[in-house]
Amino acid sequence: MLRWWLPWLLGLALVLPGLTLENSCSEHCKACGGPERDQCLQCQPGFSLHDNMCVDIDECGTELDTCPSDMYCFNTHSSYECRSCDRACVGCMGGGPARCKKCAPGYTWSGVKCVDVDECSEEVLVCSVFHMLMSAVRRCWSVFQMLMSAVRRGWSVFQMLMSAVRRCWSVFQMLMSAVRRCWSALCFRC
Repeated sequence: MLRWWLPWLLGLALVLPGLTLENSCSEHCKACGGPERDQCLQCQPGFSLHDNMCVDIDECGTELDTCPSDMYCFNTHSSYECRSCDRACVGCMGGGPARCKKCAPGYTWSGVKCVDVDECSEEVLVCSVFHMLMSAVRRCWSVFQMLMSAVRRGWSVFQMLMSAVRRCWSVFQMLMSAVRRCWSALCFRC
């Protein structure tokens, strides 16, 4: 007993003698006129028909990708992948520190790529130690002026001197603590 679809299929084969479907087509063809690469009539997903050949669509070059800003598009066979930017980058156009759109904090542009900043060799310190030192000097100067004023009023020079020394010592300790914190934050990699 013939199945109902068999005569229909035979009729289709007579109507479309030059059309072959998938199984005997070249790798990327969905429908073809023969087994050769240049006999494609319709392509598999991810491919485009060009001169009867199926050519891989570069989704990255056609802006079909949907990669986040911290990733870049990498074209693959019939699709694409989103890959992470280099840690030196804030946004990128490809892999590696030479493809950065902008350098990440702690990195600087060296002309061809983003490179790690060596904070220990930088002349400008991130922490403003100079401003802290000047603040401490102003405080000690203020204490010295108070001492001179007190001596003029007749206080015991020894008492005033000890008071001034204690105040400047506490300012000095505070300054040294700040310098140690700054240095350890600045040069933790040294």
